[in-house]
Amino acid sequence: MSDGQVWSNSQLKKALPDHLPLSSADRAPAAFRPHEERWEELVNNALSPSRSNSLHSRGLVESRGRGLHQLTSSCGKDETHISSDQSRQPHETVYRLPPHEVGQEYQFSELSVPEGDGDLLYEDAYQRRLETIVEEVIEREGPVYLDLVVERVARAHGKQKAGRIIQERVVSAIPAECRRAYDGNRLVLFPKHSSPHMIVPLRPSRSDWRSHRDIPLIELASLALPGIRSKKSTEDILAHYSKAFKLARLRQPTRVRFEEAIAIARSSVEAET
Repeated sequence: MSDGQVWSNSQLKKALPDHLPLSSADRAPAAFRPHEERWEELVNNALSPSRSNSLHSRGLVESRGRGLHQLTSSCGKDETHISSDQSRQPHETVYRLPPHEVGQEYQFSELSVPEGDGDLLYEDAYQRRLETIVEEVIEREGPVYLDLVVERVARAHGKQKAGRIIQERVVSAIPAECRRAYDGNRLVLFPKHSSPHMIVPLRPSRSDWRSHRDIPLIELASLALPGIRSKKSTEDILAHYSKAFKLARLRQPTRVRFEEAIAIARSSVEAET
């Protein structure tokens, strides 16, 4: 874009792979666009005029029509870049240990939207109210997966399914300062005063509020800490997970997730000993 020309989203996404060192994590499927990769989703977000933390909002890019963009005259060619730091996989990081393994009970978001206001969700004039709602969910339930936030918002507005438009509206309402990290293909959103680099004490919760599949790995990891400190085997710790979540048997995808959480906990304990 430093050539001063107008670029479309598709033109940029064709050109960027030749200039960016895309990792396997960047190449993973996007969260909400199954036919795109994660880095393409980041490009879409960076170029969305409705997002409070986009290049448009920061005054670095100007719109030249729907899906068309141009660098502002004050923006030098080396002032912008798309970072893939948020695509770092959980097991590649050593996390700090929490002061205790069990946290407070999980707080479910009881959102209140007046009856008849559900369709306001699609209106641009509703953006500020939507930002307040999204922030409330993140602060109450975070760290929380983005898809759960989307679900909470959709249900509060009387929508049984969250389609592409609702998903994009929620993404655009995420606070700019919100810390984020990828957990596999799912984006985790962190509340204020919470670090993506520390294991989160497990928050006991009702299964109808969130199942073990909806607990981020850095929180699941805390359940393994006592066993690791007691030098128990991975199989013994897995049995502890099964008992904690009342699972008669571990299906392979669940076993893999639990093993990832155990690996996070083990590497963190070893790093502090």
